[in-house]
Amino acid sequence: METSQTSPDASGVLADTAVGGSFTEQLATLKERAEAAAARASAARMAFRSESYTAAREVTADLLAYGDAIRFRKPEATPIAERPARERELTTAFLAAVEERGLVVSVLGNGGGVELRDPDLQRELDEAEAESRAADKAVRACEREHMADLEVERKRMDAERIKTALSGDDGDAIREVLNPTQTGAAAFTTDDIHRRHRAV
Repeated sequence: METSQTSPDASGVLADTAVGGSFTEQLATLKERAEAAAARASAARMAFRSESYTAAREVTADLLAYGDAIRFRKPEATPIAERPARERELTTAFLAAVEERGLVVSVLGNGGGVELRDPDLQRELDEAEAESRAADKAVRACEREHMADLEVERKRMDAERIKTALSGDDGDAIREVLNPTQTGAAAFTTDDIHRRHRAV
């Protein structure tokens, strides 16, 4: 059977890997790749949030301790007269820690706040999310461009399932293919092939 490959625009980073077999098998493969890409994006997102939060807490630890001591009027709070000098000292140390860790500062909103980010983790997240979007786009493109082909293959597989059941001696199987609405059996779809493809 003739096979098709999605264009680079449709499949993004997936375009370098050929997808062969029936259209149903092609779609199953693309769905598997989309699921894997989504899992990678989710993992990258969690790593970015967790590690960025940890890094921010560590480089701001002294500033937080300084602020808490004043806020809660702790005995170790810096005297009022000494606070400007202490704050400059803590700011210098903070900026040095940010630079040492390779972090960057991003402005929030209209400049009312800033956040610390690890640019390497940000790049990994952006790449993983781009791959996931491309994988989803490839699935949608395959479903759209080969809708008629997929329907033909679905009907063919349905017919083969019915023929197999009728040629056997399993009464329950025959009833299922002849009266699916009564037995609760659903029509055989491309998702069934997807699950079977993954199980192999």
